[in-house]
Amino acid sequence: MVLAAAVVVAVAVDVWFWCLVSVANSETAYLRGDIELQMKRNENAGNLEKLANDTDVARRQIDSYFVGVDQTVVFVEYLESLARVAGIDFAITSLGVEPLENDFKDQIVLRGELAGSWSGIMNFALLLETAPYRLNLADVVVNNDKAEKTWKAVILIKAFQLKK
Repeated sequence: MVLAAAVVVAVAVDVWFWCLVSVANSETAYLRGDIELQMKRNENAGNLEKLANDTDVARRQIDSYFVGVDQTVVFVEYLESLARVAGIDFAITSLGVEPLENDFKDQIVLRGELAGSWSGIMNFALLLETAPYRLNLADVVVNNDKAEKTWKAVILIKAFQLKK
C-alpha cells in the first residue's frame, strides 16, 4: 500500500512537473515569437530609415518644384531677381492663389508686366525655364513700343504651391 501510494505520488509529481514544463515551454515560445516580431519590426524600421535617407535628395528636389506654404514672398522676390539679372523692369499687376481639387497643392497665379529690350525679355523667359520651380507660362504677349523704343510684355505665370 505504501508502495502504491509512493507510485501515485510519483506519478502525480511527474504530471505536475510535466504541466509546469509545458506551461514554461508555451511561455517561452510566446516570448520567442514576440522577440522575433520585434526584431522584424526593428529591421523594417531600419529599412524604412535607410529608404528615407536614400531618397532624401530626390524628395527635396521634388519639394523644390513647389512653392512652399509660406514661400510666396520668396517666390515673388525670386522672379524680381530674375528680372534684374535680365536687365528689365518687372511689375506685378496681380497675384492670387487658386485652390485646386488636390489634396496637397494650390496654384499661384501671377500677372506681371515687363519692359526692356527684346533680348532682356527673352533672357527673362529663358531664366524662367531654368527656375527651380515648376512654372507654367500660361500667357505671354510681347509688343514693341516704338514711341519709347522699348519692348513691353504681359505675362501670366502659374506655379504650384503646397497647401497648409
